Amino acid sequence: MLLVEKPGQADAQSKLVSYAKVGLLAGGDLLCLLVFSAIGRLSHGLPVLDAETFKTADPFIAGWLLSAYFLGGFGDEAKGSSGVGNAVTVAAKSWAVGIPLGIAIRSLASGHIPQTPFILVAMGSTGVLLTAWRALASQVLSTGQKKKDDVYKKGNPFELFEVRISFNNYHSIGDFIQICSHRWCGGGDT
Repeated sequence: MLLVEKPGQADAQSKLVSYAKVGLLAGGDLLCLLVFSAIGRLSHGLPVLDAETFKTADPFIAGWLLSAYFLGGFGDEAKGSSGVGNAVTVAAKSWAVGIPLGIAIRSLASGHIPQTPFILVAMGSTGVLLTAWRALASQVLSTGQKKKDDVYKKGNPFELFEVRISFNNYHSIGDFIQICSHRWCGGGDT
């Protein structure tokens, strides 16, 4: 069976995969913030499996989603295209703005400023949950990208013979190494 790719089909597929990755990241983020909310409610003896858990998480979700959207928390780096370290850095930036924004939204909605221990626990626990989740997600999401960008996997099985033939054309091993490193490490043809 012969499959013919329509114009724009690959681009549409790429966009769909990108949207799916954003959905996965956002879903995991929401789950982390719901876990934070549930643990907090549980520690105060409140029921966890009710709508109040969502109400507790709402300001944090709003702050996180706003900051992540504007600070690149759903961009290519967040998806792991530049490695896990960069994805965690983007998550940390979003966290550093988003969770304090969530605390501010919560303060405005409740009419009082939370005590320092609550702020510290909220910052610490959401920081651990969100950055750990983003590190794991970027590792999983970047797996296919790493294989696609792997320069050492490119080539053909007859390169060894090309190297041998090329070596006979140079006067010293130094000339040969210089030409090979230039050709295979991004310098183009010489």
